[in-house]
Parts: sequence; C-alpha cells; structure tokens
Amino acid sequence: MAVDDTGTAPDGIAGGTVPGLNVADNDTLNGTPVTVGVGGTASITPVTTGPVTVNADGTVTLAPNTPAGSYPVTYEICEVLNPTNCDTAVATVTVGSAPIVAVDDTGGGVNGLTGGVVPGLNVG
Repeated sequence: MAVDDTGTAPDGIAGGTVPGLNVADNDTLNGTPVTVGVGGTASITPVTTGPVTVNADGTVTLAPNTPAGSYPVTYEICEVLNPTNCDTAVATVTVGSAPIVAVDDTGGGVNGLTGGVVPGLNVG
C-alpha cells in the first residue's frame, strides 16, 4: 500500500535531495514495510512532475532555482514478485523562499552643489 508523503525544502535555489523524504519509508506490502533496490520487495517507477522527481530508490529531488510553492507528484510502487500489483500515492514538496537581508547604507564626501558619485557606496 502506497501512502502519501510530504517534505519541505527550505528554499529552491540549489535544488538537490529533499531532506528527510523517502517515499518508500511508509509504504507496505501485505502489512510489512517495503524495501526498494536490488533484492527489494518493491520497485518505484521514477517520475518527474515539474521541478520534483521521485527516484527509483524512493528519494525525492528538487530542480535548482525552483520558486517557492507546493509541488505534488504522483508516484507508483509495484511488487517485484508480481509486477502488476501496484499502488499510487502523492508526494508533496513544499518549497520555502530564501531570506533576503537588507542592510542600511551610509555615504558621504560629495559636494551637494555639484553632485557626483558617493565614494565607497554601492547599495547593490
């Protein structure tokens, strides 16, 4: 039985593996936790929906430069012994936004009458 999953990425700038999220961790076969990979009891069909990918090993990855938001992806898990015995579930990844820190700037040394560039001040 496939069970829906949720995970959180603090921001989508770098992308990569979503921390603490493996879709197989809560899925079962005949009441027993599934194992995936070589010698496992189940297989996961990799699927990509938008910037989110569910991998064959159950991990979930996020594409770099993903905007903040909620991204659901449906995956399928099948029994190895009976490959037509399958179930689907949804993994939803919530992506946060990176914090922006604005710092006050000060400058001086420009003649107010003639104007000009403030030396040493770059607000960008």
